[in-house]
Amino acid sequence: STKIKKNIFIIARQHASETSSSFICEFIIKRLTIFNCFHKIFTQFNWHIVPMVNADGVIMGTRGQASGDMT
Repeated sequence: STKIKKNIFIIARQHASETSSSFICEFIIKRLTIFNCFHKIFTQFNWHIVPMVNADGVIMGTRGQASGDMT
């Protein structure tokens, strides 16, 4: 039988001003893909990583959306 993998979701920059989350996301990606000691955990789960959720806000330098919505 095929074992179904669990999913792990990581999102960063939901709010454009939260710059540190991009660095943490990059750190996680590098550790999972470069270092052999993380190979087991990398292959054990399905990884869904979104390094910048609010790209509009990052480009505009605001905390909100391109539409002006601050939610």
